[in-house]
Amino acid sequence: MVTQIAGLAGNTVGFTFTGDITKEQYDTIIMPAIEQARGSGEHINMLLVINTDLSNFTAGAWTKDALVSLKNLTRFNKVAVVSDSHLVKNVTAMANVIVPGDYKYFLPTEESEAKVWVSESDGRI
Repeated sequence: MVTQIAGLAGNTVGFTFTGDITKEQYDTIIMPAIEQARGSGEHINMLLVINTDLSNFTAGAWTKDALVSLKNLTRFNKVAVVSDSHLVKNVTAMANVIVPGDYKYFLPTEESEAKVWVSESDGRI
């Protein structure tokens, strides 16, 4: 299930992932929230709290994730990823090197720090 995180500042959107993740959740929750954030400014900050195993993402969800990422490739300013997965940690580190924007990995015990970091402005927003 995807749940939008409320109360984030400015152009920051956030989502918590638990259990099974489907294409429909991207269509009804993630994509509209990102579109709304894009409407309030050129760049978007995003907080992703992944509390599920990556195997719980359906093929449709992975496809939608790739499409959302490509469509907004140059719009993501900061992306904070909270997870205890070593694979997620490695992918986040790789994204920080090859994708525009600033990507940072946090452990679940650091979720509060992730919210602060992703909400701080660096002048682009």
